[in-house]
Amino acid sequence: MNNKALVNKMNALKSTGPKSKEGKAIASQNAIRHGLLSQDLILKDESLEEFDLFRQGLYQSLSPIGRLEEILVEKIVSAGWRFRRLIKVEKSLFDEEDEYALSKPEFSDAFRRSGGSHMQILSRYESGIEKSFYKAIHELQRIQAMRMGQAVMVPIALDISLDGNDQSGFVS
Repeated sequence: MNNKALVNKMNALKSTGPKSKEGKAIASQNAIRHGLLSQDLILKDESLEEFDLFRQGLYQSLSPIGRLEEILVEKIVSAGWRFRRLIKVEKSLFDEEDEYALSKPEFSDAFRRSGGSHMQILSRYESGIEKSFYKAIHELQRIQAMRMGQAVMVPIALDISLDGNDQSGFVS
C-alpha cells in the first residue's frame, strides 16, 4: 500500500461522521436539498404513481429484452426522471411561486454552498444527466441492433487530457 493510501486509511479511521440513528438519517438526506444529486430516485414530495407511469411508458417504448437491456432502460428512466426534476428546479429560478421555490432556505442554501450562479450549477447538472441519458440510449440501441442481426460499429471513445499531463498515448 502506498503512503497516500495509508494516510487516507488512517484519516478514515478518525472520521467524525454521524453515530446515532437520527444523525445517520439526517446525513443520508444531505444530497436531497434540491433533489438533483439524490441517491433516492423518488423524493418524498414526488408521486410514486406518476413515476410508475413514466417508467412504464419508457419500458413500452424501448421494449427491453433480457437483463442487460433492462439495466440500460432503468438508467434511462433514472436520468429521464432527474431531468424532469431539473426542469422544475430551473422553472423555480424564474417563478418564485413554484413548489421548488428558491425562497425555501434549504433550496437556495444548496446552490449557495455549491458556488457559482444558480444557472451555471443547473447547467452542470443538466450536462451530466443528459450525458448519462444519451449514453444509455445509444448503448441500448446498439445492443438491440446487434440482437436483431444488424451490423453495429464498435463504439469509439477518446480520453483527452486538457492539462497536458497525460503521457500514456493510449486511445480507448
